[in-house]
Amino acid sequence: MKRKFPFYPKSNVKLLPGDFWAIRLNSGNFACGRVLELPPKSSYGSKTMFLAGLLDWVGEKIPTFNSIAGAKLIEQGNAHIKTITENDELILGNRPLELDNIEPFICKAVGSGVVYFYKGYSLIEFTPNKPVDQYPNESTWGYEVIKILANKYLDKQELDSI
Repeated sequence: MKRKFPFYPKSNVKLLPGDFWAIRLNSGNFACGRVLELPPKSSYGSKTMFLAGLLDWVGEKIPTFNSIAGAKLIEQGNAHIKTITENDELILGNRPLELDNIEPFICKAVGSGVVYFYKGYSLIEFTPNKPVDQYPNESTWGYEVIKILANKYLDKQELDSI
């Protein structure tokens, strides 16, 4: 599939892992979101959801292929496509996740008293090497959560006021 950047995603059908978008911070600077993974085709939200990641990156200008090189993943969550579109953002480009050694985190979910471990959307067999409570919970984000997290972790202006 040939894609032309930037583009406004109407669903996740044209998204690919590694796609990135700008997140406007309260200070006027920018953070960067990445598409980490897409859900299986037959699952709930298969055309609207994706695994979103927040990078440890801030810039005065929107993120580019080169400017985000080496930035690490600091948060991830299941997100609706409106996480991008409701914030008036566009997919700006694609930087393969492998170039920056980015993989989804291992997260846990508890169901019927059993702890399940996931890496992205895949259930994995996993023996934890640290206490179970030290693994992040699998989470689903509202449309503004990535922006709230970006301001919390990355916006110098926000940090100065704490």
